[in-house]
Amino acid sequence: MIWIKFAISAAVIILAGTRLAGNARNITAFLGLGTIWGGIILLPLATSLPELVTCWRAGTIGVPDLALGNLLGSSLFNLSIVAFIDLVQGKGALLYRADPRHILTASLMIIILSIASVSINNPLPVYLGWVGVDTLLILLLYLGGSYLISRSRKDTKDDGEGGSPGRSAFYRSLLFFVVLGVIIVIAGVNLTDAANTIAVQTKLGNALVGSLLLAFSTTLPEIVTTYSAVRLGALDMALGNVFGASFMNLMLIFFADLFYREAALFSAVSQGHLISMSFVIAITAVAVFGLIYRTRRNIAYLGLDSIIIALAFILAYIYLYYFEVYL
Repeated sequence: MIWIKFAISAAVIILAGTRLAGNARNITAFLGLGTIWGGIILLPLATSLPELVTCWRAGTIGVPDLALGNLLGSSLFNLSIVAFIDLVQGKGALLYRADPRHILTASLMIIILSIASVSINNPLPVYLGWVGVDTLLILLLYLGGSYLISRSRKDTKDDGEGGSPGRSAFYRSLLFFVVLGVIIVIAGVNLTDAANTIAVQTKLGNALVGSLLLAFSTTLPEIVTTYSAVRLGALDMALGNVFGASFMNLMLIFFADLFYREAALFSAVSQGHLISMSFVIAITAVAVFGLIYRTRRNIAYLGLDSIIIALAFILAYIYLYYFEVYL
């Protein structure tokens, strides 16, 4: 029964997510924003709602590993979408043709992940209430980084595609965007409860279930909307969604700490999360390398960087499974 609840909730997220990309594109076009800005801010705002809901739910039921595992696992899944985009668009190495402005978001992710890795090993004994200063620093870095991203967007020519939709089309897209976001939130609550029950029944642990099963489910909106953006021909919106959603997931670490009131988050979670953090850093670094080096080389229409990302993603879960089950 619990698996049926889980499957239904996942299906609802897929159906809602399929409509987000088109609506986001209309909204960004009407407001005069480019596809990168829409991908970094607008799409992640809705598609990261399941992660926010799971943070809240996991905090209220006292399972911080489920919350952090979901956020880090979602980032792993999001970054693996780079290889998926490369395969779907089928025109050779993707990062060769991508806008280099994605490097800014990726670099900010590496900075935040480095702080989080140090904090899990040695949590700072300084708190604001029950919230650690380290997670507050992550929030401040996200806000400052978002400002820098917005400045980089204003300092360059708009990369929007096509003409601006009419006012009625804009309001219709905005309404659908909000309604679909609410639907995703409701489905995310059910997913969290189901994942927690599955973790108990299978005895795999909240860290692994959060990083794999729950993360995959809450990443379904990113997968669907990214695929939709690729089909619309908005490759930079697709990549912006990948990096933007991952960036926003890292910011949600602060809210995971806020919702978990029993102790500071980093002092209460498993060391196994260091595996996820290390691989997210490595994969992000590979993407940055691809955006800078910009090689045309590919194998079966997949760029070499995309192949490395896919292999690192698989290796990450092999390590996670070994740590949780055998150590």
